[in-house]
Amino acid sequence: MTHTIRKNSWLLVLTIGLGILLNPLNSSMISIALTRMQHEFGLTFADASWLISVFYLASAAAQPVMGKLSDMFGPKRLFLSGLIVVAIVSILAPFSPNYPFLLGCRALQAIGTSKPYFRVE
Repeated sequence: MTHTIRKNSWLLVLTIGLGILLNPLNSSMISIALTRMQHEFGLTFADASWLISVFYLASAAAQPVMGKLSDMFGPKRLFLSGLIVVAIVSILAPFSPNYPFLLGCRALQAIGTSKPYFRVE
């Protein structure tokens, strides 16, 4: 019994840790592909910088909202919903037909990675 609890707690910690790492990962990995996307979509530098800015703006706006939704629906449910949103949008983003669609995908990634923090009560 104790071995099962210990194993499940490590799985929980690993899942939460990897889920929380999605936000910094998604906000930094775009810099590698920014030049390529600028070329593919024919963007100016100012337009391409919105791919970074929209992520930070959406994430900053979503954090307090996710905290409130976490209080209403539970942190576990919201955390898992966010992971599902990020997975779906991350699959769609590489197939973006145009720049506004890609911006929307980036905003949804930020919202999905804006996770509520778990409280220990």
